[in-house]
Amino acid sequence: MKVTPNLLRWQRDLYPAGHANRLNLVLHLVSVPVFVAGALTLVYALATFAWGLAGLGAAAVVAAIAVQGFGHSREIERPEPFLSPLDFVARFAAENFVTFWRFLASGDFRRRF
Repeated sequence: MKVTPNLLRWQRDLYPAGHANRLNLVLHLVSVPVFVAGALTLVYALATFAWGLAGLGAAAVVAAIAVQGFGHSREIERPEPFLSPLDFVARFAAENFVTFWRFLASGDFRRRF
């Protein structure tokens, strides 16, 4: 399955154009920590066979993806299509664990807002 080449650099270069709408920025500010917490909870829960906790972690991840999808629908610049299911997973993981935080720390979030 294909994955976007040079994913982190590609995301960094395209990120500001796809994150200019204020509502989308606010939604990301809330949903990215939910995604991260949900994903980490899911991994922990699966490793410890805590199935109820795994369900909560998975629900948090799905909710964050849905919220971010809604936010992206408000943008003029649309996200590039996913190349494969693996690309979908890789791009969401990269955005939520790395790219958004770099965007926030760089001051680009504030400038876009």
